[in-house]
Amino acid sequence: MGKSAMEAKGPKKAERARIRVADASRSPKGRYHHGNVRQELMAATLQIVAEKGVEKVSLREAAHRIGVAPSAPFRHFASRNALLLAIAEEGIARLAQAYAPVRATAGQAPPLDHIQALGHAYLGWAYDNALHLQILWTPLFLDSSASTFIVETSVELLDMWESAFRAAACDMRPGVDPVMAAFAARTQMYGLARMWTDGTFYEEGYVADPVATMRAAFSHHIDGLRRR
Repeated sequence: MGKSAMEAKGPKKAERARIRVADASRSPKGRYHHGNVRQELMAATLQIVAEKGVEKVSLREAAHRIGVAPSAPFRHFASRNALLLAIAEEGIARLAQAYAPVRATAGQAPPLDHIQALGHAYLGWAYDNALHLQILWTPLFLDSSASTFIVETSVELLDMWESAFRAAACDMRPGVDPVMAAFAARTQMYGLARMWTDGTFYEEGYVADPVATMRAAFSHHIDGLRRR
């Protein structure tokens, strides 16, 4: 399969469609109305990531895209990394929001069903925020540990996962280590999400409904943990 065919099956096509919708907010001359330069710079950065990758992000290009002077971004972000970090913080805040309705129902369903719902929430977030995901956990381009908010939120969500799996221990087949099962579930969710964002869902049926595909794969994993 050629590169262009592969790329067409990743998230870029969908992201570009979303970008075109966002472009409708520009003035006829192609310039944004500057109600919130900080947010506009972040949106322009996501456009750059969609088109060129994280490594091509620059404050200068983001400024050019929204029609402000090259010096304007520095009123909001001290550096390129600060800009990317702000987007990463937005991404993990959205993840916490995606989990919130499921966390609120803890104890109302069998523990493994609750874990399955948490996984489905993550995968829905990954689909809706594919570009944020690429920025958030790409240590080659961004050190997310520089953000206290990201570190603290990550620790909270990790504790959430391990607590959920410990609560489900009695429902798991004999010999399953809940902590290792939690780790395996997280790696599967992340792997599925990155397969989507990297454009490696080659099978036509999987590409037709990637969220359903990812959720079905995660459910298959959880079903394998159930006590028979």
